[in-house]
Amino acid sequence: MWQPMTKARWARDRDIYRRAWPTGYRRLGERYVLTCNVDWLLEHLYGPDAEVGATAPWARFGELMRNEPINWGDLSADAVKKGHVWTITLEEASPGGCPALCAYVTGWLNRWGWNNVEVVTEW
Repeated sequence: MWQPMTKARWARDRDIYRRAWPTGYRRLGERYVLTCNVDWLLEHLYGPDAEVGATAPWARFGELMRNEPINWGDLSADAVKKGHVWTITLEEASPGGCPALCAYVTGWLNRWGWNNVEVVTEW
């Protein structure tokens, strides 16, 4: 099971693995780690919702994201590096219409040391 990885831990482990791992063994690239971190964040938005009687993505965050135009059933992430900045694209969310979702992802990535990221949404 994937656990979020801070940038410092990734850099440390990357250097260790570079020396110790057998040739041809898949190393964890920065893009892969960022995408897995964001997918983990999106997955953990879900929680029990007493109103709906089921699991709703906004349950753990109250009204914060309830009214944002997001296709919760197909929400996913991808990362692309442009210069020194990683652009994290949250697919299946309205472009420019999900500031709370973008702030949530950006805030957690920043806490984990990934400061060179911007989060955008697109259908």
